Amino acid sequence: MSGMSNFIHYNPTKIIFGKETIQKNLKDEVPKGSKVMMIYGGGSIKKNGTYDKVMTALDGYEVTEFGGVKPNPSYELAMKAVKVIKDKGIDFLLAVGGGSVLDSTKFIALAAVYEAGDPWNMTKMNKSEEEEPTKVVPFGAILTLPATGSEANMWTVVNKNETNEKRFVGSPLIFPKFSILDPETTYSLPWRQTRNGIVDTFIHIIEYYVNDDDNTSVPDRFAESLITILMESAVALKKNPNDYVARANFFWASTQGNNGSLGYGIKRQDWGLHWIAHEITAISNADHALTLACVVKGYWTHQKERKASKLKMMAEKVYGVTEGTDEEKVQACIDKTVEWLHSVDMPTNMSECNITKEDYIKIGKKIDDFYIKECGMKGIGSYGDITGKETIEILNFCDF
Repeated sequence: MSGMSNFIHYNPTKIIFGKETIQKNLKDEVPKGSKVMMIYGGGSIKKNGTYDKVMTALDGYEVTEFGGVKPNPSYELAMKAVKVIKDKGIDFLLAVGGGSVLDSTKFIALAAVYEAGDPWNMTKMNKSEEEEPTKVVPFGAILTLPATGSEANMWTVVNKNETNEKRFVGSPLIFPKFSILDPETTYSLPWRQTRNGIVDTFIHIIEYYVNDDDNTSVPDRFAESLITILMESAVALKKNPNDYVARANFFWASTQGNNGSLGYGIKRQDWGLHWIAHEITAISNADHALTLACVVKGYWTHQKERKASKLKMMAEKVYGVTEGTDEEKVQACIDKTVEWLHSVDMPTNMSECNITKEDYIKIGKKIDDFYIKECGMKGIGSYGDITGKETIEILNFCDF
């Protein structure tokens, strides 16, 4: 009987949730007299009215716009923003967009005041004490695409296009000061982006949930509830993109899915699936949610003996499987997860990620080169023993 392990709960981000919260609350959250950089993506915020709401709320502030952030945000673009911040003396950042915009803003906020050489040093997993970030430009967020939980966590992911590397940075410095979550800002999202956000959130949840811990009832029941809410929201939003109740439930479930609370008390969280997917994205630039969906079947198949207890639990609690042996329930969970992904129009074939089977060797090598050789780890996954060899085995279990 292991039970929940010790943990410390810390999350300083102020969440402002609901309708018209940009108009009602933004001005009170941005420090008066700030020189603000507003960071956003390709311009959808101008089409859906969010841009006008933000600019109206920031009337009287000196605002510098920095647009063009793309999915899988790049280090190179972030460093251009850093130069503008230094040149103009900007002292507050406002991310307006989805997870990529938030992740880019977080990296920019650290890089603009980083004093230990190349800010890319922050992505090292075995960085020296001197290379740890110690300062940050304060920032807030207005989320328009739920998916990553970045609006309420201490993580950011960034891509270095020059070397096809996708890396992450974790620091308490990059909890946003505040995050505004207005579900109505997501009404204009096309189904593909909504679906991607739902799938990304789903994978975050199962990486906390599908482990080998036992007697962890609070995080387990919480995870199962969030998964059920995601599935219900997906059905509703596929029928009616303007269903406020479904948008609000999805929005809040996504924040809860990766703000850290699901991991409290869990000894063996498993982010190996995510890290393999990162390497696929780095070489193919495929949608992050797509790469996650394509890896999950192979990952669980490869690891199902270790994860049998939780896969069986998920089959029973989430999918309602009541008949069959334990082994059959484990397989049913894998099969029903793939069926659900297809039901939301998410492909699960590796060929959809713009890679070939020959690329499996490259991906395995990237796992070895970074996590084992550079970081000094024995491997990835909850047991830290998945190397490049096992990564290739996992990918060969995936559909192609």
